[in-house]
Amino acid sequence: MANSAHPAQLGFLVELTRPVCDDDKDLLARRYVDIYDNLVGEVILEEQRPTHRFLLVVLDSVVAMHVEGALQNDHRMASRARRAVLTYTRDTEVPPGVLRDGDPWPAGDHVAYAFPSEQQAILSQRKS
Repeated sequence: MANSAHPAQLGFLVELTRPVCDDDKDLLARRYVDIYDNLVGEVILEEQRPTHRFLLVVLDSVVAMHVEGALQNDHRMASRARRAVLTYTRDTEVPPGVLRDGDPWPAGDHVAYAFPSEQQAILSQRKS
């Protein structure tokens, strides 16, 4: 991503078929794994209870097609939407456009901002 101070990561906004429960050990541990127990990415659960949604921030080493397949074959998932994600530590100054246009997902020491497209994520970083 040329001229971008902060590269966007692949993400998915996921709706669950039911609220998160104790059986969802991977989600509660803030990680999403495939059927082979390979780590796919970080899970950020929505703050609202009961929890029906999460943002999956995909590891850079995992290809989109693999994530799509893992989510499609997971009986807990009702729907998914691809997102571009910008992640900032809490002590980092976030560009005003990101604060205004991004969907914030707080996650401990950092906040992930989800955007409908990579283009929107890039443009939001340049807006004042």
